[in-house]
Amino acid sequence: MEFIATQIEYFTKYLESNWKRGAPVVYVMTGILLSSINSLLSKTLGMNANQVVFGRGIIVCIIGKLVTQQQNINLYGFDAGIYKKLLLRSLLGFFATLLFYTGLFYVNISEAQVLMQTTSIWTTIIAIYFLKTEQLSLRLIMNFLFCFIGIILLVQPPFLRKLVGEYQINDEKQNQLLGCIILLMSTLLFSLVQVLIKNLSHCVNQMVIPQYFSIISIIFSSFLATCNPNMIWRVPSIIELLKLCLIGIVSYLQQLLMNRAYMKGNLTEMAMLGQTQLIYGYLFDILRGAHISILSICGSILIASSICNRILEKNKVQDHIPK
Repeated sequence: MEFIATQIEYFTKYLESNWKRGAPVVYVMTGILLSSINSLLSKTLGMNANQVVFGRGIIVCIIGKLVTQQQNINLYGFDAGIYKKLLLRSLLGFFATLLFYTGLFYVNISEAQVLMQTTSIWTTIIAIYFLKTEQLSLRLIMNFLFCFIGIILLVQPPFLRKLVGEYQINDEKQNQLLGCIILLMSTLLFSLVQVLIKNLSHCVNQMVIPQYFSIISIIFSSFLATCNPNMIWRVPSIIELLKLCLIGIVSYLQQLLMNRAYMKGNLTEMAMLGQTQLIYGYLFDILRGAHISILSICGSILIASSICNRILEKNKVQDHIPK
């Protein structure tokens, strides 16, 4: 493990010294590819979401412990306030992740990923009405409206499907709606997680946060398995066990790469590049033979456009702030 960590550190230093501008792009593009692979593995695993979160938590916890040990990062000894924030962030992260894997069962990978991009919309709403750090404007309302229309198209209501000449059975209609609602609940929780991460990033090492998150995931998924028969684990096959391990490894690497990308690159550029995750999502849906609705494509374009517009708008505001 020490050898692997040393090689990764050497590669990142080499990349950043020889290709300063291109290195963050490599990080973010690799990170979103890993995120899409994570969704693909979860979608084809065939296990309930609680078991996926449990398995992922164990792998992330093991990797995190080895990495923090190798780099001599302290995981304990914080004051009570920091422990409360770590616990709250881990709890919100656990339920957000559980809802994501649950919602992914009902919708396509591309639809799940475009809905997860709406986290920035929730973050803006929190900033306006609770943190009071942003103000509501006509342009922002238009962004919200386009995003809302995009979500409606992703839900694929029956009258719209008839309008474009697509058929839909009742179970499929209910599953699509249920999946979208669950994923939107997940994005709301993830937006709260982002706010807490901003507060914690100045208090603890970034490696500490996923470690606490993985431990809470293991504890609470175990508790849910004892309370709800639908969340009880089953013994995985060798292939399923390998997929679970890959989900944990891919999730951990994806977090590290995305964090590094936002630390070293331009925030606006990184956020815009993050929207290319939709390409991976649609590619994986095509490869696994999933049905892709024209409504889903139009909804994805509307949501991605409104988010990109919001990113550019925030960048202009920051440029006008005197430094």
